[in-house]
Amino acid sequence: MFRDMSHSYLMNFIFTLYLFIPCSASAPKARVQIHSGGLARPVPCPKLEPLPEKAMTADVEKGDDVCNCENGVGAVGLACNSNGASLCKSCHVGYYLSLAHTSCKPNACRCSNGVGANGSACRTIGALICSSCYDGYHLSGIACKSDACTCDHGEGATGKACKSKGAAICGRCHEGYHLSGKACQANTCTCNHGRGVTGPACKNNGTASCRRCDKGYHLSSNACKANTCKCSHGKAANGTACRSSGASICKSCNAGYHLFFDNCKANLCTCSHGKHAAGAACTGDGAAICQSCDKGYHLSDHACLKQTPCLRTQETAKLQKASSTPRPDENNITVDST
Repeated sequence: MFRDMSHSYLMNFIFTLYLFIPCSASAPKARVQIHSGGLARPVPCPKLEPLPEKAMTADVEKGDDVCNCENGVGAVGLACNSNGASLCKSCHVGYYLSLAHTSCKPNACRCSNGVGANGSACRTIGALICSSCYDGYHLSGIACKSDACTCDHGEGATGKACKSKGAAICGRCHEGYHLSGKACQANTCTCNHGRGVTGPACKNNGTASCRRCDKGYHLSSNACKANTCKCSHGKAANGTACRSSGASICKSCNAGYHLFFDNCKANLCTCSHGKHAAGAACTGDGAAICQSCDKGYHLSDHACLKQTPCLRTQETAKLQKASSTPRPDENNITVDST
């Protein structure tokens, strides 16, 4: 009777046999459920979410083996081959199962100019997520951005060269400036006999380039050269004595000339009752030096004196005496016989 009832029960009751194909990476969307009637229908796979650490306690029955799993959920029951063994069923966010499922390993992220995040801070392996930054960089969101320093007359240092964000540290200077320590200083050029250019006009700090010259010098091709003057009838001035290069300025004059302001002017003498001396014969400008005398005057110590009858008689007597005085005869020589 029992057999008949069982048989009848089994015949009249729809017996369903389930054959499950587990959801996995190869069949992520559905599994097949096969009924006794030979019909097969797909059943959607449940969406798997990471389980919290205490979720496994609900599946543990008395007497089941429980495995350990750091940073994940340990296997239980038949899935745990030995109570207390290291065997993971699933991992927390930021970790992934090892090949043997014996541990949950932390995800490792990448980071430019810093240290990549790992574990729970890294949700996807290889993602660009930074946990800290190297010197010269700062964390901005999940990336390391270069620190930027400030700089007057130049560009602020960046990266490792910028020790502190916003600090006054120059990395490069504008034209006309050079790096001195951490700051940009104006270029200063050198100049002999003058003053050198500064700032943008001085292309390279310390090179020779003049902007203004001292007295007696003039600017020529960014250099200060001594002024050179010209002079007629004398010696030209130069250097500080030559106020403007190329000007007519005399330093000294030739004989018969004298300095008249900056030029050499011919001496002009005076003479009463005659013709005055000029040029080299006039040794001092304005001096009373006669060159020749008018009629009735004679030259005496560069002066013209008036002739008198007595003076003419005396001069005539001198001439007559000079003409009457016998001259020695070289052919008439008297020999003393004693």
